[in-house]
Amino acid sequence: MNNNVLKDIYPDAELKPTFQPQEDVIIIPVDEQWLYINKNGLSPTEIKLLTTLYQQVNHSSQLEQHVWYRFLFNKGEMPDTTDFCRIIQFRLLEPKSAHIREEWLSSLENMFEKNADCFFITDEYGLLVEQQSGYMLTTEDLTGILLTLESEMLVKAVAFIGLFFPVSNNFPEFFKTENRIFSGTASNTREIQTFSVPDTVLAYLTEEQINQNHYLKTLKNQLAFDEEFKDIIQALWQNQGNITSAAKQLYIHRNTLQYRLDKFYERTGLSLKKMDDLVLCYILL
Repeated sequence: MNNNVLKDIYPDAELKPTFQPQEDVIIIPVDEQWLYINKNGLSPTEIKLLTTLYQQVNHSSQLEQHVWYRFLFNKGEMPDTTDFCRIIQFRLLEPKSAHIREEWLSSLENMFEKNADCFFITDEYGLLVEQQSGYMLTTEDLTGILLTLESEMLVKAVAFIGLFFPVSNNFPEFFKTENRIFSGTASNTREIQTFSVPDTVLAYLTEEQINQNHYLKTLKNQLAFDEEFKDIIQALWQNQGNITSAAKQLYIHRNTLQYRLDKFYERTGLSLKKMDDLVLCYILL
């Protein structure tokens, strides 16, 4: 933050070396010091703008203290570790206060045997860096943790488990790919709370190819899956084509699912009971 610019705009502001909150003063961090601007004489718009500016600068300053944040987002120095690491990304689905977010984050962090760092990047999105150890949580484990935290703290969240890689100069690029996968997955989620690379990479790798291939794009538009069949295809895929397990996941009778699969075949000529047809429909979702 440029001290001279703010001093020119607010010549009566005082620059002090320490932070001492005052009710009638807005305090903004400037060049490792604190600029005190009196609220008297400021318009409501100025107060809102300066308060927002302080929050953004303060949050950014806190993030810069995390070596993993600097490494992943700002081309900072490489963390000093020889362990393989993976990134657990998470997103809160409803706005929560800073206090609740920090309490939730602390509870999540304590569930991992060996983590290198954990922080929020925005009010909803954050990540945890897990170092490889003898015991590593599975997607089922993490889903259980998220459901527990949801019941205890009323915080609903989704998460994405990345793969372990050696910490090297290439690590931020690996993370960017996983971040793109998670961004696409989290925005389309309905019931599933935890995803991993094997769960989503097929859809991620084929999406761009579909958009560039006129044949596949036309087929996708022609099939035009409604929400019911999207859920059916997802459930069958997640249960390796097992109709009984998929019906249980969908909370419908097995015979009802069989009937709907038969109707789908009559309409499209594709049988979701055959794995090849199921794979094609899954990548076209």
